[in-house]
Amino acid sequence: MKQSTDDIVVTYTDQYLDWQLQNGATDPRRAQIAVDMLVNEMGEKASVLDPSAVDSASVRRAIESVHDHDFVSAVIDRGESSEFPGTSVELGLTAATMFAGTILAVEEVLAGRTRIAFNPQGAKHHARVDRASGFCVFNDMAWAAQEFVKHGHRPLYLDWDVHAGDGVQAMLWDSPVPTLSIHQGRLYPSDWTTKDRDRLGERHEFHTESHAAYNWNVELDAGDNALEWAMDGAEAVIREYQPDILLLAIGADGHEGTHESELMDTGFGSYTYAGFDAFARRVRGWADE
Repeated sequence: MKQSTDDIVVTYTDQYLDWQLQNGATDPRRAQIAVDMLVNEMGEKASVLDPSAVDSASVRRAIESVHDHDFVSAVIDRGESSEFPGTSVELGLTAATMFAGTILAVEEVLAGRTRIAFNPQGAKHHARVDRASGFCVFNDMAWAAQEFVKHGHRPLYLDWDVHAGDGVQAMLWDSPVPTLSIHQGRLYPSDWTTKDRDRLGERHEFHTESHAAYNWNVELDAGDNALEWAMDGAEAVIREYQPDILLLAIGADGHEGTHESELMDTGFGSYTYAGFDAFARRVRGWADE
């Protein structure tokens, strides 16, 4: 039975809590809290599916379809990653399970069982083909985009975060999938956020339309006005491209309430709850269209 347009599929397992990278920025309890809040608010309209139940061999094949096989083996078989404290096979398997959460989400959308799917440990947007980066190991969004294309869809990737969606942009660089990123270019990873090195702290656009890569660099201490400016630009691209799938990476680290966290030593981020809410509602409107 198809769900209503107001229902949501959430992919979550307590194995996500094993994602202990020994820094506050990646505290996995955030995913647990998000799921608990959604289920509490939405009740039966929120269905929680367990990504740890997905066949591990099929998960590995999916990961290897977008990543270098030697890199995958180092992470999963030997527990080696630049993002891990030491060596940990457990963390390697957890990284694969988080990727599996996005596999489940994509399957539910493709099967027509939901229009909205959420993986609270997905969108590892810094990961590259042959390496991990920025606490991100396996790039589930790059895989999801390619999977939707294989099934005849027109996905578009939209990322708003204090940091750029550089890994997704790099991995989809030669694909037809548009990648849209809203970020502050002075921050990690500045090599893919803009080519105008003198304007990293200023508001400006940097697009490579021949590769469907679009970037909006917001100024230091950017607020809701900057978010609205970038959203206007993103909407123009979305309306021109007319996607039938929106892949979203939504970072909370630009929110004004996180200024005292480890992520907010950056001089960036004054988005309010009202700003996040307005952006989310606007994106939902595009999806409904």
